[in-house]
Amino acid sequence: MNKPTRITLIAAGLVALFFVLKYFSDANSKSIIEYETQVPFYTSLNTNVVATGKLNPEDEIELKPQVTGIVDMIYVEEGDMIQKGDLIAKIRVVPNEQSLTSAKSRINSTKLSYENSKRLFERSKELFNKGVISKQDYENSELSLNQSNETYIDADSLLSEVTVPRFLALRMDLRQSRKVHTILSGAWPLVI
Repeated sequence: MNKPTRITLIAAGLVALFFVLKYFSDANSKSIIEYETQVPFYTSLNTNVVATGKLNPEDEIELKPQVTGIVDMIYVEEGDMIQKGDLIAKIRVVPNEQSLTSAKSRINSTKLSYENSKRLFERSKELFNKGVISKQDYENSELSLNQSNETYIDADSLLSEVTVPRFLALRMDLRQSRKVHTILSGAWPLVI
């Protein structure tokens, strides 16, 4: 090899050696990382996980009362846990037209029957006092009057029950032994 080529190669090797030494000195000259330590202690860990999705209940109960009416107030919302005896809703019972007509018709017929029994009893009373009919006929007439009076009173109470607006408080009553879910509303059990 000739001399200028050798000098060039030595100069290039020295320049490369200089850059390699500079790189390693810069890499080793970084500052030392200091870590802080703490004393261990007892505490509660609260971890929150946010996830998307849908929660489906294991048991779902559909409420279907046996009385007709308008739901006036609902005291629970979907997904609320309820216990036996909890108030669920209040229903305003509205009479239907057919029940009202039937009750009015029944009271008219029982009123006619009562008035007829009253006339027959008065006639039987006069005849019994004169000694024309037996005591048993008189008592049968009195029994008929009393029975028609009771029927008239029942029909009148039914009419007042149909026409007076009422509110029913629906409460949950879970009967686990028979697997029957009912709502209690005063004296009427409403099956769900």
